[in-house]
Amino acid sequence: MELKNKIVGICLAEIEKRIHTAKSAMESAEESARNETKSSAGDKFETGRAMMHLEKEKNNGHTGHI
Repeated sequence: MELKNKIVGICLAEIEKRIHTAKSAMESAEESARNETKSSAGDKFETGRAMMHLEKEKNNGHTGHI
């Protein structure tokens, strides 16, 4: 009976360890997704700004030739 209890204890410890690892991985993935969303919003802003700047330069070039 003592051996059985040891085996059960080892199995439960391993299950707990795997649960903890899975939870940590999920939390990490969620955090990465939140950071990616923030980063994407910043990237979109920067891209929009760059496009406006290029459009402004293009328009300045056109008016200079008239």
